[in-house]
Amino acid sequence: MLYLLYLRWTNFNCPHCKQRYTSRMMTSPRVGKEIQVCKYCKKQFRTLDLEWAHMTRGQKLGYLINEWAIVWLLVYGLMGMTMLMTAGQDKYHLGGALLALLFFGVIIFSPMGLRRWFAIRKSIARLKGNELANNRYSTPGNRAA
Repeated sequence: MLYLLYLRWTNFNCPHCKQRYTSRMMTSPRVGKEIQVCKYCKKQFRTLDLEWAHMTRGQKLGYLINEWAIVWLLVYGLMGMTMLMTAGQDKYHLGGALLALLFFGVIIFSPMGLRRWFAIRKSIARLKGNELANNRYSTPGNRAA
């Protein structure tokens, strides 16, 4: 099943000095800073990351429900079917199986969901901070030096 996933390990280099600034597994657009400053040559460059507000609806959906989430959903679904089939008709075992499914669901999906939630909040705050900084100098009553 893993052969269906289009995964590639990619190194990202500064376009000015060609130094590697990050490497990661690419599957879909990631929420992050669109402009970075190279720690080697101190020049700005555009990254492949996008701010949440600049993503299209399809990119947002691809970020929230990517290939890894689908694989985990399949594994979780198979685990759930196995637990429910072994519980049989006994209502106590069935209740325990459902409680275990809920518990494992929280354990499996919480790290991925929380990480994405924090990345989205950080992106929104970063853009609001940029807007506030830009508006401070562009108001009619304020003269920029």
